[in-house]
Amino acid sequence: MPLVFISYSRDDSDFVLRLAKDLRDKEIPIWLDQFDIPPGAPWDVTVEQALDDATHFLFVMTESAIESRNVRDELGFALDEQKTIVPVMFKDCRPPLRVRRMQYTDFRGDYASALVQLIGALPDPPAPTPSEDELIASQPVELKPEAITAWIQALVANPQKVHPVDPDDEFNAWLKKLTAAEAEGSRKRPSQASVLSLKSLSDIKTVKIVITGPFGSGKTEFIRSISEIEVVSTESEIPKESKTGPTVSMDFGRITVDDNFVLYLFSTPGDPRFDFMWEILSEGMVGFVVIVDSTRPETFRQAKSILNTFRSYDNVPYVIAANKQDKPEAWTPDDLRLALWPEDDIKIIPCIATETESVKNVLLELIYSILEERESGSKLTGPGK
Repeated sequence: MPLVFISYSRDDSDFVLRLAKDLRDKEIPIWLDQFDIPPGAPWDVTVEQALDDATHFLFVMTESAIESRNVRDELGFALDEQKTIVPVMFKDCRPPLRVRRMQYTDFRGDYASALVQLIGALPDPPAPTPSEDELIASQPVELKPEAITAWIQALVANPQKVHPVDPDDEFNAWLKKLTAAEAEGSRKRPSQASVLSLKSLSDIKTVKIVITGPFGSGKTEFIRSISEIEVVSTESEIPKESKTGPTVSMDFGRITVDDNFVLYLFSTPGDPRFDFMWEILSEGMVGFVVIVDSTRPETFRQAKSILNTFRSYDNVPYVIAANKQDKPEAWTPDDLRLALWPEDDIKIIPCIATETESVKNVLLELIYSILEERESGSKLTGPGK
């Protein structure tokens, strides 16, 4: 890694500190004793180590610097070790013989112009640390589809992972009421006049719902907000030998209504390179939720592509959750409809993925859509069928 060692006389500290600050502001990797020797550290050892690590030697030339024994020692070391010497003329002086024929940057005139010239002679700033999105996109991927399939099957078949269910949970109680609503005549929805029930789902012991959407749209938060069990993630569940690439976020949650009705929630990875896993996760789903970060219009195109991909897997009901509706910059559901162009009867629901009530509302709207599909005579598939 490039490093610029700055050698100077203390008599010139004001200029050197200004120069060092300007170079750091430009993200030039510099080493300066006043910045980089920690309290209590042995000065000579620390300086020697920095000189050894340096690739460039920035020599601030003044009479004081040339007369300084420490500066002469540092210059001699840099020349002997064949470091790249970058002379800077700050005040009139007679340069040492060994650097006299080297081109220098002249700071005796216009400072700003000289700074630009100096930066051009120094190593480029280090590359910025990549974001999580960029890191995932750049890493090699060696995930085995059979390992993902086994993981999904193990989750559905492994009851010891499940925490005790609270029979008084408000959401479970609400769903139970739906199963008896037709007989009681008590279920009412402002959006439609007809009454639907979950009796048509009573033969399905497990109902699988997939939560999908672009990377970072809020899928994990969505499941965590509603799941009765601690969310199970691929980070801890996929064997190491099948996960040599980047972390892939897939989460699993569960909602138990009663002994005959359990909702399984599976989230998908948002990176399109893992689309082979999307199809595996979609097998047996009775519906899906597409989560869109309403504050990131740059992801809307990908959300539309994911939506169309899942529609191609199975013709099941779905809803769109417009996440982060609490943010002032969020697009409204009506604006999202123009961006995503779903069918006219598809619901786009305001959502805050970190709030349980908001997530409940999204899932209930999906269940209404599933019931409507069931009532209209369409075939409903599921893991328990």
